[in-house]
Amino acid sequence: MKSNMPSQTSNAAESETQESTARQQKRKQFAAPKQPRSIFWQHCKKGTRKLSDEIIQHIGICKYCKVEIPTFHGSTSGLKNHLVKRCKSSPLYDGSNENNSQAILTNETMEQGNAWFLIFSAKKDVN
Repeated sequence: MKSNMPSQTSNAAESETQESTARQQKRKQFAAPKQPRSIFWQHCKKGTRKLSDEIIQHIGICKYCKVEIPTFHGSTSGLKNHLVKRCKSSPLYDGSNENNSQAILTNETMEQGNAWFLIFSAKKDVN
């Protein structure tokens, strides 16, 4: 006499697998789109740029000035620096960099520097 047990268990296992697959597909169908974790992606559009035949670079494209910003390994530091320090059209633009320019050397500034040097060297000679 043959037993029908193996065929019944295989049918049960097969139906369980089909049910779990159907549940996973339903979950994926109704799942909300994944939101980026960084707020800087709200101001940039994701894209790619082909550097060579084999190399594709991920980039963010600024929504305000259309500049392409590389995002190495998903890092958003470049996006932040662009939006906060460089893109004047961005609502995140800080503007504090404009007045922090490097000092321009003139005869007056050179004389001031020499005065500090003389004071420093005089203190050094005393010891």
